[in-house]
Amino acid sequence: MISIHALLTENALADEFVSAFHARRLPEKFFYWFPLSVRAWLELCSDSEYRNYVRSRSLIARSAGELAAISCGNAALKGMH
Repeated sequence: MISIHALLTENALADEFVSAFHARRLPEKFFYWFPLSVRAWLELCSDSEYRNYVRSRSLIARSAGELAAISCGNAALKGMH
């Protein structure tokens, strides 16, 4: 069984979004959070002309063992391997 620890909850993100919105400064990460943005990214990654997704995914797949080994010693990542 894989143990998963949420370091950042949906509620915490929503609170951060509301605070940022009221302060009239919206961090870039929120532009990727909305359903329309998610659909746009999925469309982009499905396009055979867009190679960065395939390259990134391949790199992660090839390096998964090494990444897991590194994360074993990282306190912030404990329980995520």
